[in-house]
Amino acid sequence: MAGCGDCLPASVNRSLLPLKLHFFLYLAAQACVYAYLAVIGRQNGISAANIAVIFGFTPLAAVLFKPVCGYIIDRTQNATGVILALQFFLIVSHAVVFFSPALVVQMSASRGLLNCPDGTFVLQDRRVLGSCLASFPTASAPLQCNLTFPTDHTTSVDVNAGDQSSNCTLSCPCDADNAAQGSFWFYTVSVVIAWTLTATLFTVTDAAVCEVLAENVNAFGRQRLWGTISWGVTSPLVGFFIDQASTVGHTDYTPGFYVFAAFILLDMALIAYMPRLRTADLSVNFFRDITKLFCSVEVVTFTFWTFIVGALIGVIWSFGTWFLEDLGASKLLIGLTATVMSLGIELPLFFVSRNILERIGYFLSYSITFVCFAIKFIGYSFVRNAWYVLIIDIAGGAIFPLAYSAMTVFAKSVATPGTSASMLCILGASFEGLGVAAGNLLGGMSFDQIGGRLTFRYLGYASVACSVCCTATYLAIRGRNAGRHAEGTC
Repeated sequence: MAGCGDCLPASVNRSLLPLKLHFFLYLAAQACVYAYLAVIGRQNGISAANIAVIFGFTPLAAVLFKPVCGYIIDRTQNATGVILALQFFLIVSHAVVFFSPALVVQMSASRGLLNCPDGTFVLQDRRVLGSCLASFPTASAPLQCNLTFPTDHTTSVDVNAGDQSSNCTLSCPCDADNAAQGSFWFYTVSVVIAWTLTATLFTVTDAAVCEVLAENVNAFGRQRLWGTISWGVTSPLVGFFIDQASTVGHTDYTPGFYVFAAFILLDMALIAYMPRLRTADLSVNFFRDITKLFCSVEVVTFTFWTFIVGALIGVIWSFGTWFLEDLGASKLLIGLTATVMSLGIELPLFFVSRNILERIGYFLSYSITFVCFAIKFIGYSFVRNAWYVLIIDIAGGAIFPLAYSAMTVFAKSVATPGTSASMLCILGASFEGLGVAAGNLLGGMSFDQIGGRLTFRYLGYASVACSVCCTATYLAIRGRNAGRHAEGTC
């Protein structure tokens, strides 16, 4: 083992190699499941409006859980134990999501004769697929139909049959408003737990890595890029496995869970045998120091823009796959979009994120992020061929590394001694908690009311406005600090 380590270049920090491997395994695991949580709900019979409510509430749990978890780590100085516990429950919660019972239950097919009155007829069921053959000129003649009744819930569906039609296939999907409440809550609770644990693990690990990096914290992106590599490699492979396991009319997402569980178990073994992870010593005046930080205009403003970034990225995370499925994209293509963003764009950006932050700072990194949001949203809103999104996602791939590196390094740079983990948890709660929650709710409701295209188009226009406003607030704060010699505002 020592001989192998001696083969590495002298510039490689050997103490960081286990953390690089942790990022690789954990992000590979997340690539297997993260994009599919919402579409599993849709396949199980939950409408876009209900998905919006579920995923709007889900990140709010992280708002409460992240600061508590950060405080526990700061107090106990045992990040390793917390990470292992969170990962165990992460496997359990995702198992429940991926194997949750469908709200739509397949029942036996029925055959019969419908005597349809002139003009319209009504099929009494929530989801009906009917193939009707007619070889006569009048709509009042008997029509022989083969009907499939997937559930025992009924909804009136009006279908206009013109008297000129001799061949017609009718598809009448409806919202699952009368769905079984037990199955609905089974899915909802497990998604809340899975999302909360996932978001918290990201933040806890980032805080521990920043502590190991110490004064070299701007090199955080170079550690995080190993997760980007694994995400880009794993996503298309899992998409391919899902395509192979699926049948006509039903997508089998369980291969994603099996690969996810394997990666998490490997990561748990790694974490257990690594040197114990910890964060900075707890501040003696912990709560006073945290409160003092939020008396700074710069911190409050940066937290606000972190919330906006989280809201926009929440729409992409929860409904990007949904939109691509509506375009007819295969799971392999959906995985390839992640590969383009991860390996083509995120990887080099994480590698040079230190130089970017040193040159332009945190706020302007957010401004560029908003421009990338605009390109992705507006581009998606006009695309017709799903393969063209691979070109659009060249810009989309810059969103996460620019935003996340800026947020992580900013938290470490402004925090007082002993508050770094909690400061990062607070910003993380604004990003993946409040921000993503707002984005999920906005995106789901908008998808339900105006569709995916208009939703993405309007969000693209809003992203342009956010870029301008973020730059303006940065210039105002810089001018204010220069005039007051960076004095505190409280």
